[in-house]
Amino acid sequence: MSTTIAPSALLARVISGRPDAFEEILTPSDAEDLLTRNTSNRGARTQIIAQYANDMTSARWRYAAEPLKFDTEGVLLDGQHRLMGLASLKESHPETVIKFLIVTGLDTKSQTVMDQGSRRTAGDNLGIAGIKNGHNIASAARTFILWSENRLFQSNTLAGAGKASNTETQVWLEEHPWFIEDVQSTLKYRNSVDAPISIVGAAYSRFRSIDAEAADEFLTMLATGANLYEGHPVLTLRERLARIRRERTKTSTRDHLAFLIMAWNAYRAGNSMYKFQRPKGSVWSKTNFPQPV
Repeated sequence: MSTTIAPSALLARVISGRPDAFEEILTPSDAEDLLTRNTSNRGARTQIIAQYANDMTSARWRYAAEPLKFDTEGVLLDGQHRLMGLASLKESHPETVIKFLIVTGLDTKSQTVMDQGSRRTAGDNLGIAGIKNGHNIASAARTFILWSENRLFQSNTLAGAGKASNTETQVWLEEHPWFIEDVQSTLKYRNSVDAPISIVGAAYSRFRSIDAEAADEFLTMLATGANLYEGHPVLTLRERLARIRRERTKTSTRDHLAFLIMAWNAYRAGNSMYKFQRPKGSVWSKTNFPQPV
């Protein structure tokens, strides 16, 4: 049963070093108090802290009984990123409360064998649920989330920026089951399209929301090259993607996505297209990134 202990008593319980395990509802201030015991840990990763904070304030955080671990001297051994995520909300969301399992009194050397297992990803969870190609679907969902929520250009220091967490991705897929079927439709072409299938899947799903029949035709032409001619937007796209693969050119998700959108827009408008033009300075931003029509 969960209990609520005053911060001073909670900290004293941790510092005592006595072997114990208990659940506790923590506030950002509680997390800040416990982080005073974070004196022997690996370097913190800003992006993970931001992802955790975003999950905590978006009702996506789920209690999984993964403990915060302290040794016999009251030193935090495991859980710094979770605590930092919660503590970072002290000013913006002070009302946030998160339940944790806390384990104390561990051997001081036990930290050396922590976090040695393989972390379960959103793709793994899809596979467990019986959905094939879970990793491809999860990757496509992350691309779609960042794109549709205009987070492709955010600084990594902002909450949720630059990456969608496993929890966010899984919850989003539960709320958008049609996306799984859309991406599954692109996977039969994974060896026929010279672009990451996750990006193609995200683009195809967005295009289908605009015009399903046109999206199906666009994808088929992109994969097969059938019925194309010089100046056809899809042929120009195929040639550009093939050159990227052939020359092993480092190409960002934003570039791949922009090329797909520009070809789609030209195809929809019935326009010829012979090359792709990046913005001035070759830097994409929120204001110049193409939007599908």
